[in-house]
Amino acid sequence: SFAAEVLAWVEAWRIPGVVFYATSYTCLKLVTYALFWWLPFFLTEGPYGFSSAEADRRSSLYDVGVIVGSLIIGLITDALSKRAGFPVPMRALACISMLILALLPLAALRSPTMASSAINAAIVFSGIFLGGPADATTAAVAVDLGKQPALLGQKKKIATVTGIIDGSGALGAAVGQYLVAAISESSGWERVFVMLMVCCVLAAGCLLPLAVKESKALLDAEGLGGAAARKKTDEEELRPSSSEGPATELVAHSEGSSAAV
Repeated sequence: SFAAEVLAWVEAWRIPGVVFYATSYTCLKLVTYALFWWLPFFLTEGPYGFSSAEADRRSSLYDVGVIVGSLIIGLITDALSKRAGFPVPMRALACISMLILALLPLAALRSPTMASSAINAAIVFSGIFLGGPADATTAAVAVDLGKQPALLGQKKKIATVTGIIDGSGALGAAVGQYLVAAISESSGWERVFVMLMVCCVLAAGCLLPLAVKESKALLDAEGLGGAAARKKTDEEELRPSSSEGPATELVAHSEGSSAAV
């Protein structure tokens, strides 16, 4: 029934991590889609004044950065999870780090006096630092959340969680198109990039509770690992060396033979 569907939808929001990832993805999708659709127009009509062909060529660098960023964040999250012994990839820490780094190229694109190579670099790094978190927050996160005890074997709930996260991102993307058009027309492109930077900060802030949890797990793993390593070292120092054992016995035997003579 309709009431049961609504109840299932509400319960899906209560699953740990869903609200944080969904809210973060709303802000993040706003930024990524704003750049994806508006970057060519900005390079043409904004302070740089490139031709349409040149703007399209430079905008393609953003897509290259997104691909590279997706690969990088995958390697980082797998490495952190393996180090901490987490059952699912630790994505929040990596996402926050890359979102904070994304502020640098976004701030650089506000400058109307950048060199041509600097513009290209800013576009590529925008793709890297935004594409990685965007990729890690979509279906991959839904799969990770599906490994929680509350969702094990619950295919319908997993589908609901996936829909919530994707739907939240679609909402952010839609709102972003309106905001870019309205702000660029009323206040200029510099304010547009300020808005995008604020959304990056909000996206990172939504993941802070999850990042704190991951940090504690990582620190606990480091502490336990360090204690185990120190214990092993102490045991090795106290244990007699295998090379010293036969030599000691040989000296004792020689001394005993000399005394007998």
